[in-house]
Amino acid sequence: MTTFTDGILVLVEGNQDGREWFPALGWQAKKFIDAMCFDQMKTMCYPNPIEETEPFTQGDYQYQFVILNDWGPCYLRNITTGKEREIKYLRLSRSKTSVPYTPNNIKPSKVKFC
Repeated sequence: MTTFTDGILVLVEGNQDGREWFPALGWQAKKFIDAMCFDQMKTMCYPNPIEETEPFTQGDYQYQFVILNDWGPCYLRNITTGKEREIKYLRLSRSKTSVPYTPNNIKPSKVKFC
C-alpha cells in the first residue's frame, strides 16, 4: 500500500518518455514549490509564455525550472547534461476544507510505501 500526506504531490518524469513517473526527491519538491510561487499572483492579464528560474546547484549538477504559461507545463532542466524532465503536481487536501495557498500550507506531500 502507498499513502500520501496532504500537501502538494510532485511527480518527476522517468526515463520512459512520459510512461513512468516518480515521486520527487525532497530537494526537487521543495525547489519546485519555491519556483512555482503558489502563494503569489503571477500575472494580472496574460500569462508569461516562458519563465526560466535562476540556475541552482544540487550535488555535482546545475539545474533550473522551465515554467510555461505561469502554471505549467513545467520542466526540470539539468543544465549540466541537457536533460529535461517534465514535472506534474497535484494538491492533496480535503475539498471542503481547502484554503487558498498561503506560506503556511504550501508543503510537499510525503509518500510512504508500506
